[in-house]
Amino acid sequence: MSTTTKNKNLILFNLKTDADDDILGFTTDWINALAPHFNRVFVITMCAGRIEVTENVQVFSVGKEKGYSEPKRALEFYRILWKILRTQKIDVCFAHMMPLFAVMAGPFLRLKRIPMLLWYAHKSVTPTLRLATFFANRVVASSKEGFRLPTKKLHIIGQGIDTNKFVPTEKRHSSHEPFTILTIGRLSPIKRIELLIEAVALFQKRKPEVSIRICIVGGPLTQQDITYTNELKQLTNQSYLETIVEFVASHLEKLLITINKPIVLSI
Repeated sequence: MSTTTKNKNLILFNLKTDADDDILGFTTDWINALAPHFNRVFVITMCAGRIEVTENVQVFSVGKEKGYSEPKRALEFYRILWKILRTQKIDVCFAHMMPLFAVMAGPFLRLKRIPMLLWYAHKSVTPTLRLATFFANRVVASSKEGFRLPTKKLHIIGQGIDTNKFVPTEKRHSSHEPFTILTIGRLSPIKRIELLIEAVALFQKRKPEVSIRICIVGGPLTQQDITYTNELKQLTNQSYLETIVEFVASHLEKLLITINKPIVLSI
């Protein structure tokens, strides 16, 4: 990001802003990483939890965590947006996985000549996404599979892991400890976690003398994910791996501290 943005203000649309969230907690890190490059950052989020942002960041929630209805959340969004646009000079907008907010704000941002960058990384293509792409000046995604609309606005930037945060422990692996496989991420069919469970079940049949452990860290986000998670647990039981496979839904940092030598890390 150019240093010339230091004196500019950013408005950011976010799906969920909660430092403790298993799946979207990383967005707090993104916000705090962007903050030094701007004078002020205004975040409008669909849902809020524990807010842990730098001093020049303000977070406004439209109230999903309070149980607000969709019409009330829409009114709240426009109330917050209008207040920000009326009282602040906004120079750029970043919509993170929020094509809905991009569409709702798009006409007003166009009128005020505020450019918008849309981040979207999901295989689904919806009418809302098409409209959001129309209003966006640029679109970024982690892969071609994550953005399936043909547009010259798209830039593929890849994905990365913060190696300052996710680092192996200095403890050495002890011979009496099980060989540990760790996978971290959202429990969704696209992750194909069942292949890992099936592979370990096959390995156990062939090498029962080898002590092995699987830690599956993460949780479901959608109803389809919940169904998939239940199927994974059922597969674990059917494969007689209850004592080998562990599902951990939260407290990721504690888990990473306690695992001596994970050999597979999947985000």
